[in-house]
Amino acid sequence: MCAHTFTLDDKLVEKISSQFTSRESMWLWLQRELELLVIHHADGFAKADVRIELSRLSQRIASLRQLKAGWDGQAALAPSPKALQQVAMVVSSMPEDILSSCAIFPSNDSCVYLQGRFPNGRLAAYFNGETMTYILKSPQEQMEKKNVAVENESVKQLAQSIKQYCMA
Repeated sequence: MCAHTFTLDDKLVEKISSQFTSRESMWLWLQRELELLVIHHADGFAKADVRIELSRLSQRIASLRQLKAGWDGQAALAPSPKALQQVAMVVSSMPEDILSSCAIFPSNDSCVYLQGRFPNGRLAAYFNGETMTYILKSPQEQMEKKNVAVENESVKQLAQSIKQYCMA
């Protein structure tokens, strides 16, 4: 059996601990979320980079899976399992600096929205279970609009476009 020592810098511990009522609950959470830890080897030590934003958005997706038809008090459809799967794939493939500015919302037609506000632009992505339609807009009125299949290459392209249009 292999044991790893994880070191967390003070800023990261402060960010994590601010979300919990006690250090004990924080460490219990870290143990449960071990699969979300990305291990980096530097200078012979294992270092953990906790994917806090991935965890936050993954929990949001899990909560959307619980919505039933009529969740809005009207005639809204429950989010489509395929749309939730698509947004989960995109979220799990994005870097933390992008995820920290994103939120996920249900629509009333069974689709799911991923929205982001970045230093220099905005993202609106719509997942319908078949494709992802997204619009990136910067303050300089540069705009990119695409309707694409959700696959590794299109997700990489989206992340590159966000960095180019919205975070530069």
